[in-house]
Amino acid sequence: MADNIVSFYNIGHKPGHFVEVEGFIPEDCKEFAIILGTDEKNLVLYFSPRFDYLEDQRTVVLNSMVDNVWGEEQRESFFPFQEGSDTTVCFQFELDKITIQLPTGNPLSFPVRFTIEEISYLAVRNLQLKEAGWQTILFPFITSATNLVTPWRWRASFRRTVKSLPSSWEQMRRISCYTLVLDLILKTSTR
Repeated sequence: MADNIVSFYNIGHKPGHFVEVEGFIPEDCKEFAIILGTDEKNLVLYFSPRFDYLEDQRTVVLNSMVDNVWGEEQRESFFPFQEGSDTTVCFQFELDKITIQLPTGNPLSFPVRFTIEEISYLAVRNLQLKEAGWQTILFPFITSATNLVTPWRWRASFRRTVKSLPSSWEQMRRISCYTLVLDLILKTSTR
């Protein structure tokens, strides 16, 4: 299978933000990767579920890269991925680590190995991408004594906006944030 790569630049992902990637794993997939960094040569996380690739079978490999030099690989034997099926993986960026929410709900953690203020590069390889979204607000807001807007509510609003596909990803990110704020204002003012 030839590599199929989709890349996004200038996503403006800061600590406290999350990225969610949804895609279809092809039947003949040997491995796929979701990559976060500042550019192609500086990766804060290289997330690579491997079905049967190199010497790895049904293993998740995590790594980082600084100035095009790979770090030490971290291997995880918990493998919730299935060829020929849909998957969703969520990444939360914190100053000292990235928490990865797997499709089964199980979390993985990977340390941030170099100083970084913002993730601006996202790439997805060998996964038939359905949606990729990033969010600037992950914590809940209390808008009244009885109305708690959870991160899931915010993500649902964001995902609806993603499906409308504006002309550029930067416009989509901006529109999504505005939609979320408007959604919160409408929910607050109607109660």
